[in-house]
Amino acid sequence: MGVASRPAAKSALDVEKAPILPLSDVSSDEDVEDVSESKDRAKRSRRHGHRRAAFPHWVAPASIVLLFLYLGRTHFSLDFPFPKPAPAPVPHFIAEGIKQCEIISRPPPSPQHATSKRKLNDRFVPGTKAVWLKNATLWTGESDGEEVLHGVGVLLDGGVIRKIGGEDDIVGMTDDETETVDLHGAGSDDTNSLKSAVLPWLRSQDGFNTHDQAFNLSISGGITTMLVLPGSAGNIGGQAFVFKPRWTHENTPQSMQVDPPFIISEKHRHDNSTSAWERTRSWRHIKHACGENPARVYGNTRMDSAYDFRRAYNEGRKLKEEQERWCASPKTQTDPFPNNLEWEVLADVIRGNVKVNIHCYETTDLNALVRISNEFKFPIAAFHHAHETYLVPDLLKQAYGPPPAVAIFATNARYKREAYRGSEFAPKILADAGLSVIMKSDHPVLDSRYLVYEAAQAHHYGLNFSHAMSSVTTHSAKGMGMDHRIGYVRPGYDADIVVWDSFPLSLGATPKQTYIDGIPQIINPHVVPKPAEAQEITPAGKYDKEAAEAVAARGDPDLRPSKSAANIVFHNVEAMYLPNELGTQQIKSGGVVVATNGEISCVGDCALEEDLEFELVDLKGGSITPGLITVGSYVGLMEIRQEKSTWDGAAYDPIAGASDLLDGLLVHGVDGAQFGGKDELLAYRSGVTTAVVPPISSSLFSGLSFAFSTSAPHPLADHAILNPSAALHISLSNSKNSISTKIAILRRLLSGDAVDGASNEIIDVVKEVKRGERRLVVEVAKADVMAAMVRLKRDVAPGMKMTFLGAHESWMIAEDLAREDVGVIVAPARSFPADWDSRRILPGPPLSNHTLPSYLASHDVLVGLGITEEWMARNTRNDAAWAYTNSPNVFSKKDALDLVSSNLEVLLGLVDREQQVQVQARGDSDRSIEEDPLLPSTREPSEGENEVIQETDDDDTKTRKGSFWRRLDMTPTQRDRISFGLVLVGIALFLPLTGYIVLRGNLKEMGWFAPHPPLQALAITSFLLDDGLYIGFSLLLACFILLPLLLVLSPRPSPPPPPPPPPRSQAQLPLAPLPPSVPPSSLADPPGITPLQPPPPSTSARQTRFNTHQSLILGLALPAFTLGTLSMWWNKHVHSAAHFTTWHSWFGLATIGWMFLQAAVGAGSVWFGGKAFGGGAKAKRVYKYHRLSGYLLVVLALFTAHLGGAHSTWASGQKGMAPVRVLAFWVGLPLIWVGVQARARGSKMKFV
Repeated sequence: MGVASRPAAKSALDVEKAPILPLSDVSSDEDVEDVSESKDRAKRSRRHGHRRAAFPHWVAPASIVLLFLYLGRTHFSLDFPFPKPAPAPVPHFIAEGIKQCEIISRPPPSPQHATSKRKLNDRFVPGTKAVWLKNATLWTGESDGEEVLHGVGVLLDGGVIRKIGGEDDIVGMTDDETETVDLHGAGSDDTNSLKSAVLPWLRSQDGFNTHDQAFNLSISGGITTMLVLPGSAGNIGGQAFVFKPRWTHENTPQSMQVDPPFIISEKHRHDNSTSAWERTRSWRHIKHACGENPARVYGNTRMDSAYDFRRAYNEGRKLKEEQERWCASPKTQTDPFPNNLEWEVLADVIRGNVKVNIHCYETTDLNALVRISNEFKFPIAAFHHAHETYLVPDLLKQAYGPPPAVAIFATNARYKREAYRGSEFAPKILADAGLSVIMKSDHPVLDSRYLVYEAAQAHHYGLNFSHAMSSVTTHSAKGMGMDHRIGYVRPGYDADIVVWDSFPLSLGATPKQTYIDGIPQIINPHVVPKPAEAQEITPAGKYDKEAAEAVAARGDPDLRPSKSAANIVFHNVEAMYLPNELGTQQIKSGGVVVATNGEISCVGDCALEEDLEFELVDLKGGSITPGLITVGSYVGLMEIRQEKSTWDGAAYDPIAGASDLLDGLLVHGVDGAQFGGKDELLAYRSGVTTAVVPPISSSLFSGLSFAFSTSAPHPLADHAILNPSAALHISLSNSKNSISTKIAILRRLLSGDAVDGASNEIIDVVKEVKRGERRLVVEVAKADVMAAMVRLKRDVAPGMKMTFLGAHESWMIAEDLAREDVGVIVAPARSFPADWDSRRILPGPPLSNHTLPSYLASHDVLVGLGITEEWMARNTRNDAAWAYTNSPNVFSKKDALDLVSSNLEVLLGLVDREQQVQVQARGDSDRSIEEDPLLPSTREPSEGENEVIQETDDDDTKTRKGSFWRRLDMTPTQRDRISFGLVLVGIALFLPLTGYIVLRGNLKEMGWFAPHPPLQALAITSFLLDDGLYIGFSLLLACFILLPLLLVLSPRPSPPPPPPPPPRSQAQLPLAPLPPSVPPSSLADPPGITPLQPPPPSTSARQTRFNTHQSLILGLALPAFTLGTLSMWWNKHVHSAAHFTTWHSWFGLATIGWMFLQAAVGAGSVWFGGKAFGGGAKAKRVYKYHRLSGYLLVVLALFTAHLGGAHSTWASGQKGMAPVRVLAFWVGLPLIWVGVQARARGSKMKFV
């Protein structure tokens, strides 16, 4: 068989596709085909030829080559020198744009939290020494603020917290450590621009003043970090920045920043090809505002403001979209990266890179911003002020992204319509709703130094301890995006630590030291020791009922008193701080106080009048104090400070323009009195029963102030107006009239020149002022202006009674104020240098050892406390507590209450003020106060039941059950007055009649004995009366002492020698006085037997009177006693008479010995802090023995005097002297003894 040829291909394609087959593979039957079949097959072959086509011939070789190249490069590292074209240069604007694209593509900042691996703070100052805080009570912020570690140490090194651990063998401080962050501060008063309502391009760092003196004050209050925001005049005020107030070597705003969003890059600072202003991965911040502010400043309605926000954010969104389109293909762009200085930050807001802080009060504005946040999809970091957020917590949760925090005040409200519904219970309500609560200062609206005080108030009104502490630390740090390095006490975190002298949420808590970046900030801090109980964590107040009422009433609850009663029985009373004539008393558990017809009628075991119905009130260990007084604001003349429609209006200015001063129109504030306002009623609920208010004015003559009851419903109600015309108020603040002009007007009126014979209201009132019949209250801050007024008083009107109100710099002339008897009302109670005139303040601990009130009081200036705005009235008691806790060596608790009660009565001329008493209950609604009206840390231990005992060594009464005085059912005041009257009558009989008996006798026969009786009588009474009465009687009796001496010593004709006298029945010895170490009564206490039971020298004024009293005793009483004794001894010596032959002589010997021992014990237990007996409690215990000894010594001295006067021959031997002797020695001396017994305080002899 041969090879059979296959059919010829009909085309090149067919040739390429035709198979090559072996001859043997073709059957012989197939060699011959049907012609038609061949045609059909050919057609099919052409029709389906593409399916059967083979790969192009070049495919296989090419695949082999590519495979070879791939394997060579990947497995055999072969390289081939293929030529590469040079890349085309990228334009600079595209390179910069690509860099910006990388920045905007970043996710929102999420910095890694610092750990113990972080050894160095980026703000560390080389050379800073490590600090080890030992044995600390440490609040860390962990466990949602619940973690408190005891007895641990904290190591600060490298500007960070390096270690937290226990050191049982190290004994040191026992304090709390935490850092304090203010979410809303200001770096100076460069806050608002008036160029536009929308200014997102402005930056607070550009107006930050590194010389602001407030930094040191803030640090002294524990502030370590602050978010400095622009003002809130417009809808978008600008960008905010985070700073630490520590001054730096560079002294620049940039060096004080923390995690700045932009920095100057040192790498590119000298490179002209790229910008050295470099974006970091830190958070940015921006300030928005809505509501009344933009409306007031720019005339925008709320609809205008909402549109402004939307228009601005629409610009930001458009810029964001343009940038994203550019970044989609940057190398193809012909224009630079789109940017806009005005709107770029809003584009960043929409990307989620900016913390948005919104000043917003009312629900309608809150709702608008929640809608806008969802429309443009940006989260809100915090709503500020936010007085109505507690009414709509669920609305806040509808905001885009996580729910915003709420940065609020504690009690600062009602100063504008938007804040009218603010509530002190808002922090508690918001926290219960699961929202983050931040307490803020809005510095300088509130002094950021007292930021922790805001948290303390929130805690008092129901916010629990952990949230209250977190509200100024961890929550604030999270709100500003800084909780990765601050806000907690953790290893690796910034070494920002505050060492407190007591539990930070207790009133008066003060930093001992503040560390920022590990550097101690306070040089030579002044520390006031606090008791151990001040370190205890106090529970939050329980105000669930009141909080629910506030929400139910939509922020406007009924604050009027719900009940009143004239006859009340208070039981479970722990303490009474009654008006000054009653003294300060502490009643043991279960104590009872009865008020009848609105007055305290009985204390202790009281018999109730059967025909009266009594309301029973359980005080649960609470206290009763005088009603407090508020002054310094316009409460009662305006309801909302920034809404003039709620004012009485500004008073007429009699010296304005061309008006004639002699027209004499003087405004009476009482004519514009308004009652029932929120601030008045809230103040009443806090124990402030009286407000004193001058007319609203900024002119020289403000007008006449008036005093009114804060609970009265209207001016015509009973006891509504307590004093319709009190003091004349003038203002010497800067105005268009110079200070010298105003003082010239006063000089003319006070001197009487050119106004003699003239009469109008101003002239008549000024004449009353000059005569001291009406007090002049001068509103002034600057020391120089006060000095001018003191000089005017001294030169023109020395009898004028003058009070300075405000008086920030008064400490500079304290001695002159005391010398001229000028009083001061410090307002506000804690000074702040808000303007130039008040820049030289006395800051108080830890920056100075004195506060302004304590410094003035220590220099004998009568001091009171005032306020500057209406909402502050409710915190009057807190102000008194601050004064006490930071100056316990100057003020007792009673003194602190006097600062806001009786002292103000004097300083404001309230001579006719009706006495009111406030009752402070302890219980569910007032846990943080407990038994004490000031502070829980000031409570003293119980010493018995159903007894009135002394709490503070003040003028105090104990009346024993079943005693004569108790059976008389008298109040302490009544008993004290009767006691004083009895003693006064007894002395009036004893002293003059003793002198009269001596003068009626034969002085020559008496010889040197004659001075003995009157001198001893004078010595005895000198220890029973206070300074004023003692001096008066001393002058009265001087003639009875000096005349016998002159008669004896002067030459006289000698009479016939008398018959030898019978043996004398006495050998007079001096009576033992009380030791000169016993301090005198305060000026506010009633006259009486004060050396027996004096109040302590709790102020420097009392210390001065203490010294005066001792000087009188040592300089007059004891010399008289000594001279009387020597006269007796010399008389015996001259007549060679025997000593100690009568009972009188032996009792006299016992008295004089006891007197010296008494003086030694008294001096040792009081002088030099009682160091002779170990000081402190030991000396106080010895002094209690001294008290008991003093009572017994008085009885012995009176009995000895009775023996000498009633039974000795020098008196009984005179004819016609029997009635006189009965009155002097049988009536006078027993009356003195009965009065002393009524005045005695058995509680002071408790030795526990």
